[in-house]
Amino acid sequence: MCNLYSLGLKFGEVDYPLKHPFGSCKFLGSCNGLICLTPMAFKLMLWNPCTGKYKEFQDSYVQSVGSCYIRYGFGYDVVNDDYKVVKIFSFAIDEVKYENVVKIYSLRAKSLRELVLEYCNLMPVSLSSGVVNCNCLRKLSLLYVTLDEHMLQTLLKSCPLIVSFILNCCLGLEKIELLNLQKIKSVSIRKLKNQRVKIEASTLEHLSYSGFSEGLDVVECQNLKYLELSDVYISDGFLQHLISRSQFLESLMLDGVSCWSKRFNTFKSQSLKILKIVNFRTYFGIKEIDAPNLVSIECKGSDIPELKFPRVSSQLKHSKIVAICRNNVNAAWFGKLRKFLSNFTTWSQVSLDFSGTYNSINMNDSQLHLRVATPQVDVLNVDIRSSWELPTFVDALLLTCRPKRLNLHSSIKVNKCFISRLISMKNSRHSTSHGMSCHPRRLNLLSSIKMNKCFISRLMSMKNSRHSSSHEREPWHSQLIEIKAFDMKNQPLKLTSEELAISNLTEKKKVYFLLDWQCS
Repeated sequence: MCNLYSLGLKFGEVDYPLKHPFGSCKFLGSCNGLICLTPMAFKLMLWNPCTGKYKEFQDSYVQSVGSCYIRYGFGYDVVNDDYKVVKIFSFAIDEVKYENVVKIYSLRAKSLRELVLEYCNLMPVSLSSGVVNCNCLRKLSLLYVTLDEHMLQTLLKSCPLIVSFILNCCLGLEKIELLNLQKIKSVSIRKLKNQRVKIEASTLEHLSYSGFSEGLDVVECQNLKYLELSDVYISDGFLQHLISRSQFLESLMLDGVSCWSKRFNTFKSQSLKILKIVNFRTYFGIKEIDAPNLVSIECKGSDIPELKFPRVSSQLKHSKIVAICRNNVNAAWFGKLRKFLSNFTTWSQVSLDFSGTYNSINMNDSQLHLRVATPQVDVLNVDIRSSWELPTFVDALLLTCRPKRLNLHSSIKVNKCFISRLISMKNSRHSTSHGMSCHPRRLNLLSSIKMNKCFISRLMSMKNSRHSSSHEREPWHSQLIEIKAFDMKNQPLKLTSEELAISNLTEKKKVYFLLDWQCS
């Protein structure tokens, strides 16, 4: 029997179901009326004193040469509707530094489900027979752990039914082999230099890998659906070979991937639906992606991808490019952007961040007038941090991207320049659209007031010149029918005249434009 404290400030007696012959149990915590106890070594128990019911599950222990301090935590997981116990082993490295081993127990599972080892040195550590419940462990994570191949294989063989394995920057390993894991679904590996990785898993669906591809050998992956490669130097034919063997691949993310290959610069995938390219590099290596069933594509980086998509997907619903432009923005840069945008008939969003210094652009440069397809851009976000008026820069940008909505964040001069050019384009609606690469519906502009004024000036000029004669209008102007301007609180800005529009712009202003184009 034991005494318990109640909310009514009364003491009562309840039957304690398990009595250990060598002494009392240890109280670990309580939550929602449940009590967590350790009645004996390597045992954990959750007990409901009101109903008298309890559940036991096997605890575990990690042996260490040095001293070890153990802490417990007990609480309710509202997301998974489950009670969980957290056990933390703290091994003393010196007087002030500890290494931790974390274990999580689930009431529903009644056993260890997840094992996380972080910043540990397992070289001097031996494992007891009950360190891992081989039937119930589902997730194993090794983060910045020092261990050898024997310890890694001991851990993996003790839990052959794991579905998720994470290994991040672990020292002491020359080989990382994942073999005979019958239920494995997800593997994430960030390896160190000179480490070799071999994966043989027919059930594998998600692979995330960071490191040189020369050290990666994926023997069997026919069920792979999600592939993420980051900071990887791809050897000749590696990506093409891996994708060709993954007939169910749906999602591909390439982050900081580079390749100097000249032989293998094309890959094909009928199943690929989601493509994301981050930190694009000029030496990307891949020149053509044949994925006719793409649903989503995203590109982000400081360089414009020189990619071709020979077959346009009719299922494409989301397309986005984010270009961070530091310097060297010239006619050639805008030409590359136009050429890349022409891969698809429509773009959901184009975001351009300009933060360098720019010179005047020659609007007669042939690279600005490529004869390419004209896509539709729904939203154009522009962030210009320059405080100078750059009319030719604005002209080149509006020539390359014609949105339905333009979000502009810039200086007064830039805003003025944009408004001027937009008005000019609107007034030239009867001119031809020769050389246009896209017609965006929205332009989001983030720049100085000077640059915002430049944009407004340009837009109004384009709009008001629609009745001009053929010898007065510029040959690249499209047919801008209507302009509407708003601040970011959706309050309209009057654009009946350039002066009135400029008077509405404060020193630092975010504005956006809704543009209506008519293409010939």
